[in-house]
Amino acid sequence: MHRTTRMTAACAALGLVAAGIAAATTGASAAVAPRTTVASGLVTPLTAAISTTGVGYVSENMAGKLVKVIPGHKPKTLYQAPKGVELGAVSLRKGTVTFSLSISHSKSLLKQRTRAGKVTTVANLGAYEKKHNPDAGITYGFRDITAKCAAKFPKNFPTKYTGIVDTHPYATDSGFGSLWVADAAANAILKVDNGRVSTVAVLPAVPIKISAKAAKANHIPACAAGLKYWFEPVPTDVEAWHGQLYVSALTGGPEDGSFGPQGRLYTISPVNGEPTLLAKGLAGAVGVAVTPKGDVFATELFGNRIVRLRDGSGTPEMFRKAVQPAAIEWSRSGLYATTNALNQKVGGQLVRFGS
Repeated sequence: MHRTTRMTAACAALGLVAAGIAAATTGASAAVAPRTTVASGLVTPLTAAISTTGVGYVSENMAGKLVKVIPGHKPKTLYQAPKGVELGAVSLRKGTVTFSLSISHSKSLLKQRTRAGKVTTVANLGAYEKKHNPDAGITYGFRDITAKCAAKFPKNFPTKYTGIVDTHPYATDSGFGSLWVADAAANAILKVDNGRVSTVAVLPAVPIKISAKAAKANHIPACAAGLKYWFEPVPTDVEAWHGQLYVSALTGGPEDGSFGPQGRLYTISPVNGEPTLLAKGLAGAVGVAVTPKGDVFATELFGNRIVRLRDGSGTPEMFRKAVQPAAIEWSRSGLYATTNALNQKVGGQLVRFGS
């Protein structure tokens, strides 16, 4: 996300590739080796979709590429975005691949590529954000800070503000006859029907009490210790399954551990848009997958692990260690994830885990 004057700048959405994130993931080399490496050398593979036959479609976000991965073959580029444009939010439905282009903080497009290779624009999400700004009425920051304490903060520190015009489609999925979008900068889940965009849900702001230790670690004036800071929710994945939308989310605050793990999983009714908290305490929840049996898997990008919630349980348990896991997808051919997602030097991987 493109929030240069706000507390979210160090960690939210595609700011994930910033130096602060590299520090947060250092030292996590003791990962369990995956059963199968399907592809390697990928550039920031933050989202992916897998066909029933095990063919992968992966976004190389910072390279602006959509690639196709056939096991045993070198990844093939299906679409190259213009220089400086991020490509992400990959999903698959009946041979058609949906993906997004993030052009600037106020410009983003949703596109689809047919099996025959034809690419069309499905929706202008940036235009929708400019017109509607779903979280415009939400107050973030310190809701009860005194003017005297607020004056001690640097001028560019967002002590209190409402949702701004900002778009960054991070994930998509098809289901229940519609296309669903997790917009990490709009802080909302959107619905797209025949090019028409509407807001399904705005995720709730996340209140975190600022301890004296956290205040010191983040260079926050001591007068704010003990106050709650209402962080922005940052939806990072959406899966339409079992009559619900399953959503993973970061918070728009530091992911270096100074505020503790604050990632969350929600279920959202596609009918009334009411978010229900499924699980919390995740260290960078950026991907979610659901199996036909009802098991929920989630990636912890900064916790360097994949967790499982058995049959809808709200208690995450360790499934597998993995370095910088991002996308996670279930298909008939297995459970897939992208790993080393932020390591541009080594390159990311698409891996398959056994059942």
